[in-house]
Amino acid sequence: MEAEVMKMLAIGLAVGLGMLGPALALGLIGYSALQGIARNPEANKLA
Repeated sequence: MEAEVMKMLAIGLAVGLGMLGPALALGLIGYSALQGIARNPEANKLA
C-alpha cells in the first residue's frame, strides 16, 4: 500500500478508537442514572 493510504487508515483508527472511551463513559453515566431512578422513582420529578 502507498504511504498516503496507510496514513489515512492510521488516522481513521486513531479517531475511531479515540471516540470509544467517551462513548463508553456516556453510556455508563446514563446507566447509573437509570439505575438510581429505578431505585428511587420519586427522584425522577424535576420540580
